[in-house]
Amino acid sequence: MTPETSAAETPTLGHYLTIIRQRQWIIFVLMTTAALGAVVISLLGHRQYSASAEVLLKPQAGASTPSAVTLDRAARTEARLARLPVVAQRALRAAQVPGRSLESFLASTTVSIAPDDDILTFQVQDPKPRVAMKLATAYARQFTIFRPEIDARSVALQRESVEARIHELVKRGETTSPLYATLVNKDLELQSEQAAQTTDAVFVGAADTAERVSGRLLRAVMLALGLGLILGIAAVFGLEAIQQPVRSVREIGSRLGLPLLASLPPPRPELARGNGLATIDEPNGPNAEMFRVLRFNLDFFNLRQGAGTILITSPLPGDGKSTTAANLAVVLARAGQRVVLVDLDLRHPSLARIFDVREAPGIADVVLGRATVTDVLVTVDVSQTEQQLNPADVRGAAASLLLMPSGVAPRDVGEFFAREHFGHVLAGLSEAADVVLIDSSPLLGVGDARSLSTQVDAIIVVTQPIVLRRAMLEELVGVLRTCPAMKLGYVATHTEPTAVKYYDYHRRAPTGLSARPEADNRSDTGERQAGGS
Repeated sequence: MTPETSAAETPTLGHYLTIIRQRQWIIFVLMTTAALGAVVISLLGHRQYSASAEVLLKPQAGASTPSAVTLDRAARTEARLARLPVVAQRALRAAQVPGRSLESFLASTTVSIAPDDDILTFQVQDPKPRVAMKLATAYARQFTIFRPEIDARSVALQRESVEARIHELVKRGETTSPLYATLVNKDLELQSEQAAQTTDAVFVGAADTAERVSGRLLRAVMLALGLGLILGIAAVFGLEAIQQPVRSVREIGSRLGLPLLASLPPPRPELARGNGLATIDEPNGPNAEMFRVLRFNLDFFNLRQGAGTILITSPLPGDGKSTTAANLAVVLARAGQRVVLVDLDLRHPSLARIFDVREAPGIADVVLGRATVTDVLVTVDVSQTEQQLNPADVRGAAASLLLMPSGVAPRDVGEFFAREHFGHVLAGLSEAADVVLIDSSPLLGVGDARSLSTQVDAIIVVTQPIVLRRAMLEELVGVLRTCPAMKLGYVATHTEPTAVKYYDYHRRAPTGLSARPEADNRSDTGERQAGGS
């Protein structure tokens, strides 16, 4: 974290979710690629078949009734014995299946026992169903042969030890000692046990069917989607860390050294898709209220300077400068000022589309002598109906908004702003209006806005914090230093709409023109009693 970012500006969960939403296409691509890869691998890979054989585990004869813990431990011991390499090697030799190594065989097999029974299940997977059945059956049979050998070997080892000690006593002539008699009796017991010994593992079920392993494709796809999600989120935040994003609106103001004029939430999707303006389509909504806040702050910071020609620009395309300029022009006009809005983003003009004005001559045609100022000015109706009327927009003067489109852009856009007649046109507009708002090209990448800054009184910078990077911000600081016009402040767009809840009053409060003021007063009194105000 840089010195400009204080502890209060630590990224929040909402900030991280916004980053993910902004780059969700990365996550989507990685998840889709991983899932498709899993499907292709599963479909093109070998089919796996599973076969199972069963062995019954019998309790030892004469043994006391064991506890549940003892039974469970004994069952797990039997399963571990079945996984010994010697048993697997015997199964491979008995099945006579070529091309199978001991390691691959053990990797394709499982030995399990259910907690409520004494059945040991030997499961084998193989691309060929017949081979899977053959291997499973051989595996179970070889374990039933191997298991009694272990018990017999244990008794035989005990007899060898007892007989060796008896032989020593005979050599020393101690055949009449109590130890000799005890060892002889122990040897007789071991002989009886060896003679009566039976197997504890009985083969009960051969593998007669092999089923294709179900759910493997679905499981592979789900695992691939999970892996793609993890990789996608890691890629998003890795890219975010590399690009060094701006952490907060406050950091922008700190680096630019400018006051924040307004923090604007994103427009509703319906307005964004239809190029609508919040101040016209929803004059009583929270977004329109924020543009009135922008107008108030602009009046406050412009009180001493008295700038009449204001350039509205942004660091990058898509930051919302044109929409901001259009909405600001509407609220200024509704406040009683004579406003001229000029589209000087000659490379990508948009104000004519926003105000639904047909293709017409514009300021480029005036400067080039193809039309007059009167010919290109378009009157925009910003009046409000009784249902739409917002008292904050009324100051007793007639609303006046004139739009000057861009017109047919010249080939030499870069040299256009240096024409002498261009300065005369701007001067004439400034004299005829209270304020001239100019929508220009972005500051970074092209020099149009820098050229315009020599012929305007002030500049407002519109930024979108979520896409602004520190490198861009540093470049913006350097560019603004070269612009001679006064910098009034900056506007942050597409910010978190944390203040929207405070404007719920505007949706519920009476407009002031109600036909039943006494009813409105009663409603307002009831809200105050309920704590609504």
